[in-house]
Amino acid sequence: MLGLNCNKQLRKKIDGSFYILNHPTQESYASVVKTNNNDCPMHMANGYCMLHYECGEKALPAICRYFPRGPRISFNIECSCSNSCEKTLELLLSNDEEINFEQLPLTFNLPLSASRVDENVKNQYKKIRDLAFAIMNNRNLPLSERLITIGKVLHWLNKETDNNNIIDFTHVTLDSFIDKNLNYEKSPQATYDIQEKLVSFFLNKNTSIQKYASEAIEYYNKGDKVIQYNESSKHLKKLFPNLEIMLEKILVNHLFFDQFPFSNTSETFWEEFESLGGVFLFLIYITTGYMANKNTIEDFIDVVAASFRLITHTDFDRNVGILLHREDVTTLEQLASFIIS
Repeated sequence: MLGLNCNKQLRKKIDGSFYILNHPTQESYASVVKTNNNDCPMHMANGYCMLHYECGEKALPAICRYFPRGPRISFNIECSCSNSCEKTLELLLSNDEEINFEQLPLTFNLPLSASRVDENVKNQYKKIRDLAFAIMNNRNLPLSERLITIGKVLHWLNKETDNNNIIDFTHVTLDSFIDKNLNYEKSPQATYDIQEKLVSFFLNKNTSIQKYASEAIEYYNKGDKVIQYNESSKHLKKLFPNLEIMLEKILVNHLFFDQFPFSNTSETFWEEFESLGGVFLFLIYITTGYMANKNTIEDFIDVVAASFRLITHTDFDRNVGILLHREDVTTLEQLASFIIS
């Protein structure tokens, strides 16, 4: 900061925006002097950081190099941005095009741990991930059916793994998993109950969602909860006719950022699907309830970003599994009935 080459306006901002802590350490040396609005003085009206905007990547501190960016080298050399960043969501939802992937050089100027993953596992990751993306981007199917199809893939993989079979992708195609006669029993009340328990569990455990979860629950409690849910769902779909595409892109970006279905090497393939189902149910419940009396894309982005600050940066996956098992939800048919409701 002291030797940074910048214009006089930015230099003045820098000199007045930081103070050295009373007991500085290598990990925590200085802090930001916040404005009267409890904001960073570097925060520009357009949402950008003046420091980064004027000086480029070389001025990025470590936290900004890794958030919302997510460099990954374990299973493949790749990088994406987290849904927990509002700007990421703004860019993601600025059009209805499918998410695609580019090859380009990126520099983080920070050490990345060398990958020790077996090459066979790396190849498996790429094949499963590519199949999952093909399913998620298949707009001929409703989004709920796409998620259930991924569940079928992971259910098959889990059985093959449990039986110590070599997973052969030679004849695996998208059509081999799509159920053209999908007929899982819908249960709106049971689905709502599971969603409410999931959101309520995290309500007082994570500050990022407290405001949004509280407003959602307050809305649902104003009448018959399922009727309230359906009314707000209609409002949300009217507000965003492309809602299904928006959710598709949000979920695809999450899968990529999370290295699905290897986001947690201690989880089985089935547990990975439980986590994905939990993400979907949580997201639908909190956004639908919170947006009941809201009308802007900014409100939608705020609640989605807050949700993913919980989903991405806590033990959300593990807790979803615990909740589902506590409710005796252990089969694909049971979880599918919630997703499709």
